Amino acid sequence: MFKKYGQAGTTLFSRLRRNQNSDVLVIVSRNGLGLLTLVEGLRFLLFNPVSCPIFLTPKFIYHFLQIKTDDRLVRYIYATAKTCRTKVILSTDAISQLNAVKNMLPEVEVVAIMHGLYIAQPENEQIREAWTKARESDVILFSLGNYDLINYRRWGNIHSRIIPVGSLNDSIYRSFQFKSPVDIFDLCIVEAAIEINPEKKFNQIRLANWLKIVEFVNELVSRNKLRIIVALSKSNNQELIRQWFQQRLDSNISFVESNDEFGTYRAIDSSKVSIGDVSTSLIEALGRGNRIISLNFTDTALLDLPVHAINRMNKPTYMQFEERYQNLVSMDQSAYLELTAQETYSSISYDLHKPAHVAIRSFLESAIQQRMRGQRK
Repeated sequence: MFKKYGQAGTTLFSRLRRNQNSDVLVIVSRNGLGLLTLVEGLRFLLFNPVSCPIFLTPKFIYHFLQIKTDDRLVRYIYATAKTCRTKVILSTDAISQLNAVKNMLPEVEVVAIMHGLYIAQPENEQIREAWTKARESDVILFSLGNYDLINYRRWGNIHSRIIPVGSLNDSIYRSFQFKSPVDIFDLCIVEAAIEINPEKKFNQIRLANWLKIVEFVNELVSRNKLRIIVALSKSNNQELIRQWFQQRLDSNISFVESNDEFGTYRAIDSSKVSIGDVSTSLIEALGRGNRIISLNFTDTALLDLPVHAINRMNKPTYMQFEERYQNLVSMDQSAYLELTAQETYSSISYDLHKPAHVAIRSFLESAIQQRMRGQRK
């Protein structure tokens, strides 16, 4: 269940059994693979929130039973942190339990790293999950950009400490020295969690949007004989989604699988233009200087990506869409970057001199040192 990672990391069972200390408790998830890079060389513990067994150590059981809450995950995180004298709890996004844990453990720094852009829900438009009663949160949130700093209010949590640093996964990707792509595509479709048989209202709206996007792409490709690639998102229905695209696009298309590490980033970097709706990968692409078009054929602002006007279109005609594609392809790169710089930086505040993974690692090291000094007093 828990995988040993490097020399400094260890499994939860062995750490609790030996009653050893751990500086960082890492809550793992499919979106949080980059977290392991941040804690390499530190004393850390991997924690899987999906499966929470009780470990028979007196100290752990005492702390587990000490907290009066029905939320088993909160009790489990609390008991683990107390048993191992954790100094920092590290997670992706701001899961609702983190706020409760921080309130119980004010001496522990609780850090959430957002793995995606959060589009604020318009007032009186209950399409996504309803917000609970607003409450202040002292959980530190590392966000993509200033847009999140202003708009992030998920699960009713109002975070007083949001630090825009850019995308962690994109930052790690940039740190690798990849070879220049051999195959250059004319268009990359960035698929973003399409539900083929949606039940929820928002997923139904999004599917309708994607049907129109694919219709326009098919016509664009047929008229201009373009080479296209589809970057698939993480999904249990990946093969079904692959077939869905194949049935609706007349030309031969290439695919990049979601389990191909950084495959979506490489596909975007290998393409002249990338399109989709509100995919975070499109925001990350802008940060790397790529040309994108975010399309919204619906009436909801939840599918409006907060980017420059040249990078988004709302209910365009086909001819407007094709004209925008051709304009982006022919635009001088320096002129494009100058035009889109302000809006791009607002959405993803990436600093080349202190990239996200460096900035967050520095913060973690500082937080650990501060708490070690506090324990020695």
